[in-house]
Amino acid sequence: MKKQILLQKILTVAFVIVPFFTAMAQENFGDDVDDITPAAPIDDYVWLMLVVAIYLAFRFFKQKQITNSEQ
Repeated sequence: MKKQILLQKILTVAFVIVPFFTAMAQENFGDDVDDITPAAPIDDYVWLMLVVAIYLAFRFFKQKQITNSEQ
């Protein structure tokens, strides 16, 4: 039980301390390239996916903690 709480605290601190980096699909082209297609915005909702992943992880661990306490 104490190991789970310690692991949860360590993971929480790690998620808070780790800086957020934006993903880049490709480097910029030089001025001599005629590129009329806009770049793909693949890093628009990375922050939202991270928040959802953290929520689901806490929900999973909370549910697992409840089922372990019933046994």
